Amino acid sequence: MGFVQDVVKSMKECPECQTTYEDDSLKNCPADGAILSEISPKKKEGSGYNLIIGLAGGFIISAILAAIMFALILWLIGVVR
Repeated sequence: MGFVQDVVKSMKECPECQTTYEDDSLKNCPADGAILSEISPKKKEGSGYNLIIGLAGGFIISAILAAIMFALILWLIGVVR
């Protein structure tokens, strides 16, 4: 956990373009010149967690919709009464 925490602590983000940088020597964004800010460990950990939850939630919704469509098709062709 120490290694991951160190990597997260060394990340910086541009408040204008939302680009992240790992280079500690950068003070300003190379793209737009805005002053870079440190990314908090909670923000970085939360974004990955939210991505995983979002993907899982999307999969579950897709599976439910597929089951409903399958049942509807079976009902329409008269297999299920």
